[in-house]
Amino acid sequence: GQVPRAQADQLNKQYWNAYKAFFNRKNDFFKSLDSEKNTNLKAKYALIEQAEAAQQNPNFDEARTSIIRVQKEWKDVGRVPEKQADKIWKRFRAACDGVFERPKQETRQREERQSVASAEQVTRLDSIAQQVAALSPAAPGTLEGFRALAADWQSLDATEGQPGAGTSDRGEEQFLTLMGKYLNQTGGITPTDKEDLLFQLEIARLKARPQAQQAFTRKETGLRREIQELENDVATLQTNLDFFGRSKNADQLRQEYQGRLSETNARIAKLKKQLKQLRS
Repeated sequence: GQVPRAQADQLNKQYWNAYKAFFNRKNDFFKSLDSEKNTNLKAKYALIEQAEAAQQNPNFDEARTSIIRVQKEWKDVGRVPEKQADKIWKRFRAACDGVFERPKQETRQREERQSVASAEQVTRLDSIAQQVAALSPAAPGTLEGFRALAADWQSLDATEGQPGAGTSDRGEEQFLTLMGKYLNQTGGITPTDKEDLLFQLEIARLKARPQAQQAFTRKETGLRREIQELENDVATLQTNLDFFGRSKNADQLRQEYQGRLSETNARIAKLKKQLKQLRS
């Protein structure tokens, strides 16, 4: 309502002064808020750059640690201008996802390479099997052919550029079996030569495996176990021979056990030779 005229001018001045002061403080507040948002925007851009740098880091553990750190810092930074908020969030999240999705992506790529390698492996094995089946006394295998097949198979090995490629354990077993059959149809080599060639090839294949050291350890353990078992058999055979030596009319048994003893000792000698080759 109305107020006394004598006080009207004074009250009017007080009102407008308060009104202007309010809006000045309001403007100052929003200016301060805008300034804070712009400061936060710069801080988040800096975090985005760190996240994108982590995305390019080939060391996944280091990249993951960096992303976890910047994500925590991101949460501590305040609001940014509304027009920029969605844009920078999508960019930041893309960098973070790029790091955390890397193992899955690498797994998919590795599986794709393995699938291609597996198909190629089957094709090579089929080709070797056909070549072995075509061998005959009239058209025997050759050492050159043996080495050529080994070199062709070696081309399937995993490389630094294709770490997920390579051959499977089952494929290696099939390959060595086929190569043994190839040598059976190769003229001019003795059974001992064949065994040596096949074992040398097996060693070469073990060296080419992704987990070569573990493969060598398993092979060495297997050889040692077989040698130990055969040496136990030798002790038993020798005990029986000593018994038959004191018995009459046991010539046939002595000959049989002597033959088995000689064969077992020969096998032990071969295995020890292989063990020595494996260590060299």
